[in-house]
Amino acid sequence: MRRTCDVIVIGLGAMGSAACASLAASGLRVLGLEQFTRGHDRGSSHGGSRVVRWTYFEDPAYMPLLMRAREGWAEVEATSGQRLLDLCGVVYVGDPKGEVLEGVRRSGRDYGIAVEELDRDACRERLPWFAVPEGAAAILEPGGGFVRPEAAILAQLRLAEGHGAVIQEGEKVESIEEHGASVRVETVAEEYDAAAVVVTAGAWTGRLARACGADLRPTRQVMAWIDGSKAASESSMPPARADMPVWFFEDGPRGPFYGIPDRGASSERASGPFPPGAKVARHLPGEAIDPDAPRRAPTDEEVADLADAMRRLVPGASGPVSGSALCMYTMTADANFIIDRVPGTRAIFLAAGFSGHGFKFAPVVGEILTGLVARGGTGYDIGFLRADRFRARGSRG
Repeated sequence: MRRTCDVIVIGLGAMGSAACASLAASGLRVLGLEQFTRGHDRGSSHGGSRVVRWTYFEDPAYMPLLMRAREGWAEVEATSGQRLLDLCGVVYVGDPKGEVLEGVRRSGRDYGIAVEELDRDACRERLPWFAVPEGAAAILEPGGGFVRPEAAILAQLRLAEGHGAVIQEGEKVESIEEHGASVRVETVAEEYDAAAVVVTAGAWTGRLARACGADLRPTRQVMAWIDGSKAASESSMPPARADMPVWFFEDGPRGPFYGIPDRGASSERASGPFPPGAKVARHLPGEAIDPDAPRRAPTDEEVADLADAMRRLVPGASGPVSGSALCMYTMTADANFIIDRVPGTRAIFLAAGFSGHGFKFAPVVGEILTGLVARGGTGYDIGFLRADRFRARGSRG
């Protein structure tokens, strides 16, 4: 006999865990399926930290969602009793009239988010770890910072279970098909029927929801950890951990370089602690990969590029490389998310394509998916995230 429930959530990373928590809190019978283990390191929701920033240069349309996500994280922390965010600030450095800094100014002005313009002298005094290039400017957003992704996922899944959700790990989904008034999900172990299905499977979403109309391209991303503690102790610089914000540097043709300081707080992770030091990476699409293929380890050249960026741009926290790792982006053609019903279906929904800037939105994405499943709609303007926008342009993602 097939098992039944109200809604099945497939993939329990950032968005899937948030969806499970929100759907279960609404009173629905929820089954969450994860092909690996909760908080795993095979996708896009690991690495000990993910940037949260409440100013947004990408597109003003995201700002109402972001403001609700900020409230949502506070609610998750209060309900779970865990500290998930470290609001150490975010500093943006780049062209004073460029897209990034102008976008930060605009969103700060339009939504009342505190930001502070800093010239090179002010940066040298206030943020002595950073080297602001000639001709560049800096903006500090004191209220931004980072979230601990593994801890956030585990906290949201515990909240979901507290509302009666059933979470099953190590169960890979093989097919999803509508059958009359229900949706059938077949896994390697069992078949399930549900009134609705939500696909939040990251890099695997395109295979499970092919009718979404856009190719979702998983790409390879390199992260490294730079331990600046020794360098700081041998110079006049303050320790790399003390009051240091997250940073985002425009770095010419090499592409944006960002980093998250080591604040000395561990993240929940089955395989042990992360390497010491700041986590650094470039915000670039990267090379397309098969998420099921063996991972090509970070190369010496890739890691050396990140270490060089630290020496040039963040000399006060520069030091030896203490570790490196991979994660994935899942890209759409326009780098915007997809949150929608799968075209041509009645009750299959997806949230995908979060492209390296989506983790911070998880609480509001869970809320939106609950609205789509339970009420057939949401009060948020998500038309720019519809699944059929690529077909409308006559192109593929």
